[in-house]
Amino acid sequence: MAALSLKRIHSIDQLRGLVMIIMALDHTRDLFHEGSLTEDPLNLDTTTPLLFFTRWITHLCAPTFVFLSGVSIYLQQDKIQNAAALQSKLLKRGCWLVLLELTVVNFGIWFNVHFNSILFQVIGAIGTGFIAMAFLQQIAPRLLMLTGLLLITVNQFINVPALSTLVVQQLGPAHTLIVAYPPLPWLAIMLIGFGMGPYFKQGTKNAAWFARLGLILLAGGILLRAFSGFGDPNGWAIQKNNILTGLSFIRVEKYPPSLLFTIFMLGMALLLYAILKKQTLPQPINNLLEVYGSVPLFYYIIHWYLIHGALIITLFIDGYTLDQLNFGGFGFGRPLQQPNGYSLGVVYLVWICAVLILYPACVRYRQFKQNNPDSFLAKYL
Repeated sequence: MAALSLKRIHSIDQLRGLVMIIMALDHTRDLFHEGSLTEDPLNLDTTTPLLFFTRWITHLCAPTFVFLSGVSIYLQQDKIQNAAALQSKLLKRGCWLVLLELTVVNFGIWFNVHFNSILFQVIGAIGTGFIAMAFLQQIAPRLLMLTGLLLITVNQFINVPALSTLVVQQLGPAHTLIVAYPPLPWLAIMLIGFGMGPYFKQGTKNAAWFARLGLILLAGGILLRAFSGFGDPNGWAIQKNNILTGLSFIRVEKYPPSLLFTIFMLGMALLLYAILKKQTLPQPINNLLEVYGSVPLFYYIIHWYLIHGALIITLFIDGYTLDQLNFGGFGFGRPLQQPNGYSLGVVYLVWICAVLILYPACVRYRQFKQNNPDSFLAKYL
């Protein structure tokens, strides 16, 4: 998501843009859906196939962001050939992302001026990954990729709260820290991306190569899932019908990302990359995806404020007053009285409108970056 500056590779930006559009669907569901505050959309006892899919498909986003961040670090290293300069850039960028996560992003998520809940998720994980990569980037890419594969394989057996596993920690009577994206497994995915970096250089591998690799990962993940209990802490089981059995099979663990989660999501990402690399989609769609993918941090921050602002306005239109809104932990401003919220149809409508509204702002910001490459905003947003 937080791409370093380099000569753009169109298909990388387009893949990033695609998953950013999908990401906005998940956050719209979090904020708007009638069951988001009380039900798990992946709970097979209460979900519907559409609700399950609406949540599950967005699992693709974070690992793709982090993987492509690793790829971008390699491409930047290959371009500038200056380890000290890249180390400085990664350290500054990483610290900046962590700071943004704990301030601007958290406020956009909660709209809570007291910061009673402090959520550490994908921006913070990328930031800590950049900090680590500042000191690891001179190690051979293949060795780092093998290290990443080993880490993601054994992480479910490592229990270091906030480093390798999700943690909810009280910081006092009124404040809670939630580390939803523990740094170690997400660093592992970044290492895999860095190790794959040489294959993303222009002219190195064609679309068919990425498609084959994606299919190999998916086929291997399916076999591992079907015939062993290894690779994910959540088993699967035969359900009351074939659809629910299929959902049980693909319900793999994201918090923290398991081996099977990583295999499935990166396999899908590589298949999508192969499609985009062939440039077979209509050019307006390619341009749309590329715009979003070339200004990822800008898009990420303003999409929270846009969608969350739309929620509050909608609640006021529905007749709720300010004193009825709950801005506490995981309240998002939704009224304390349950049930409330909106149907999946409304969620999809708000999502589509939000993505379209973001487009002109992203176009203008991309133009600003191109015209002012040395400005603070261009470098750090």
